[in-house]
Amino acid sequence: MMGQLQREESDFCTESAPTPGRLRVIEYARGYPADEMSLTSLKPSLLPQHTALVRPFLGEVWVGVALGVVVWSVTVWILQRMLNFITGGQEVSFVKVMFYGWGALLEQPPDDPSKTISGQMLVGWWLVFCLVISTGFRSALIAHLTVQSTTKPIETLEDLVKLDDWKWGTEEKLYKGAVIEYFTRNSDPVVKKILANLEVSITAMLSAVCLS
Repeated sequence: MMGQLQREESDFCTESAPTPGRLRVIEYARGYPADEMSLTSLKPSLLPQHTALVRPFLGEVWVGVALGVVVWSVTVWILQRMLNFITGGQEVSFVKVMFYGWGALLEQPPDDPSKTISGQMLVGWWLVFCLVISTGFRSALIAHLTVQSTTKPIETLEDLVKLDDWKWGTEEKLYKGAVIEYFTRNSDPVVKKILANLEVSITAMLSAVCLS
């Protein structure tokens, strides 16, 4: 079609996206700004109720809380061992200190294992931390139980490439001209990843994103 216009074998065409190469030899009657690329997907489905207990926090937050318990327990245990080494007192087991850290998060702490001023300060700050975490967890949990959450719809290419075990493609008759130029010359890493995993089908209709 571009060759026919360039050789003046045709007077005009109705489907032609403007590209830098075409603009050098073709005069467009009027330029229409392209709409933003959008994706269509299935309607968001409800998330299972049994996962409501873990949804209030992201995975990174849960990992941070678990590491915080371990780091705090190790710190308090080391301080207690140093005190017992100096004074010759009775040692406190690491398990007891660990149980205290978890118990404080559950608002049911056992006996205070600290015997030094520094240990008591650590316990005090840990209780403040547990108060903040437990308050945020309860409020988020109530919200999740009141309004059931749904899966996140796919709205951008960034959302698409973050999904696991998904495939996308297009028909061969549609994958030509300006479409190829857009994907092959685009420097955006997201577009490059879309191109690297793009499947071009000859017979099947794969113009829409499909679940593998």
